[in-house]
Amino acid sequence: MFGREVVLLKSARSDKNMRKCILTKELCYKSDLIRFVVGPNKFVVPDVAGRLPGRGLWLKAKKDIVTAACDKGIFTNVLKDKVSVPIDMADLIEGLLRKRCHELMGMARRAGQMVGGYAKVGLFLSSKDAGIIIVASDSRRSRSKEKTNIPPDAKFVFCFSSSELGRIFDRDKIVYAVISSGSFTTNLLLEIKRLSGFFKEENERSYISR
Repeated sequence: MFGREVVLLKSARSDKNMRKCILTKELCYKSDLIRFVVGPNKFVVPDVAGRLPGRGLWLKAKKDIVTAACDKGIFTNVLKDKVSVPIDMADLIEGLLRKRCHELMGMARRAGQMVGGYAKVGLFLSSKDAGIIIVASDSRRSRSKEKTNIPPDAKFVFCFSSSELGRIFDRDKIVYAVISSGSFTTNLLLEIKRLSGFFKEENERSYISR
């Protein structure tokens, strides 16, 4: 269901991976920003994978920053040319970031590094190191860290619904899932951090713990 390839953002913290936010003028790491390019029709397009051709314009991965930049015509000011932006730019970006997270989880599952379902998660934790433990955001079950064999550095994530997790496993719903520590965990956490800047509900901001 999900694409088999996803371009990963480089997470190395170096000057080469830093860009300036065109609204706040802050110098930030690429992994904390959203890249935009202008298409042939002079329409601004979010490039969350950072691979589209053309001059890149960068904004911090925050809904209020993106909305303010669009409202104030920052893209037109920086480019010194009139360009068009989607009315729902922030919502569009959130959807694209969620898709990237889904793709990463799909890759982890196919690589045998992610399992879903309470029983399977328990077996996984008994034999492998967990990097991320995912609990569906719409679950009525407790978010308490009740399993005693959870590694102390494991992260709990609560920002995906049971339906979203279910689609990863070709099921209707999944409440619990786990990904082993390693590159999949590292890259998914980077994308979740960017995604968290676009959550609509305040209670979603407790998206990650530990």
